[in-house]
Amino acid sequence: MTLSVFVMLFAAWGYGQDDSTCIGYPNIGQLKVNPIAVGGSPGNPRYVSMLQYTPQGYNAANFSTLYPVMIYFPGLGTASQLPPGGVDPCRLLYDQPTSLPGKIADRRFRDSAFHNGVWHKFVIIEPQYNTYIYNSPPGVYNFPTPESVDSLIDYVLANYRVDPNRIYLTGMSAGANIVVQYIGSSVARAGRVAAASVASTCSIVGVYPNSSTAGDNIADANLPTRFISCVTDESCEHSRTLSWTNAINASSPTIAPELIVLSGTTGPLACEGFTHNSWNKLYDTAFRYNGRNLLEWSIQYSRAAAVPVKLENYTARLKDGRVYLNWTTSKEVNAESFTIEKAGADQRFSHLATVRANGNSTVSVEYAVVDDKPLPGLNYYRLVQTDADNRKHIYETRKVLDSRGGAKVVLLPNPVRDELTTFINLGRKQRITITITDMNGRVLTTRTAVYGEGNTGITIPTMELSKGIYFVRTAGEDFTDVQKIVKN
Repeated sequence: MTLSVFVMLFAAWGYGQDDSTCIGYPNIGQLKVNPIAVGGSPGNPRYVSMLQYTPQGYNAANFSTLYPVMIYFPGLGTASQLPPGGVDPCRLLYDQPTSLPGKIADRRFRDSAFHNGVWHKFVIIEPQYNTYIYNSPPGVYNFPTPESVDSLIDYVLANYRVDPNRIYLTGMSAGANIVVQYIGSSVARAGRVAAASVASTCSIVGVYPNSSTAGDNIADANLPTRFISCVTDESCEHSRTLSWTNAINASSPTIAPELIVLSGTTGPLACEGFTHNSWNKLYDTAFRYNGRNLLEWSIQYSRAAAVPVKLENYTARLKDGRVYLNWTTSKEVNAESFTIEKAGADQRFSHLATVRANGNSTVSVEYAVVDDKPLPGLNYYRLVQTDADNRKHIYETRKVLDSRGGAKVVLLPNPVRDELTTFINLGRKQRITITITDMNGRVLTTRTAVYGEGNTGITIPTMELSKGIYFVRTAGEDFTDVQKIVKN
């Protein structure tokens, strides 16, 4: 029993990806993703870089395991238009070391929460926005808008193995403004996330850019919220936080907002450091209010929304210079359309084709799109489904290699890290078995399935493999191929 408890606690505190380095931080425990271009316009994206934290054991190629995600919005000092530094995810640490990224870098953040007998490990996404000028004239958005937050959530759903019913938003100071503006902008947006927590918001209900119904929208969506601020805050008065909790309570919500009031200089609810710094408490997982820290409070809430579409399969194969994309649904609820988005090796997706959905159905429905002009090399195809109320759901991405050289089997990438894709070029439909073995011939992974004529990509997770040299054997009914790969 003692050993089991030790293992669970170790897993709950694990740091899952390679550390990155920032000045003054040799190991920040997070991965720098730079650049990104999310929200805004193609030439002026709202989010330009980010830090990501994925827990120990996270596997981007594992479609069966989904993680809760906390999306964190930082303070004004991190904006890339402010000197010095520009676009640099390290600014999320430099601005406020007591922030969420700072807690992770200092190993003061526990990445898991225990709920209903299960440890839930969180993915943490921390974007850097490009500009933040809140006193813009009405209608001039020189700060991240609710639309940009929608784009960021779409980006996270498309690129990480996260549970769409467990999306949590949090922010501090200017980042808190972004969160409350988003959840207060409409019932639909508040209903898109499972819970929201903010520290020291400067925003006010009914004052631009927030409408007078912002609190009503949050209450009507039954969105759980946690607010924290210091009563002596000299930067953003405590009354600004109260404008939100009072407005939500005025609508008699099913779940009342949780308000944490800090005061004085001693005790568990003291204002620490400078009075605007309530996030030091919010992001300290040793700090509990009503018995729960931030992750423990968040994980008790989820959005158990009905799945709009049940996708049975989605395939992409190259044949005679064309890519044939096929998918089947066995259930559709309120479905408006399906869109195939296409990208090259840079993975910048653009529209390829849209087909009308069946709408509401409990029978098998087949769909097909043909790309007449695939790009030389790697092609990525992403399936996006849109509901009648314009909500989007991003499904899986498929890879196709147009090598134009006729090779039977191509392995990419090599050296490999997290996942290996085996591209097979078949003259006819047949059963294929892919086996990965070590240098001693010991079988580590096997994948067997039937694939059709043409070029198809089969992706196999390799994260669990140790660094070293391996052999990949691809065997069909009329060929056998063996190649060497290197795992970094």
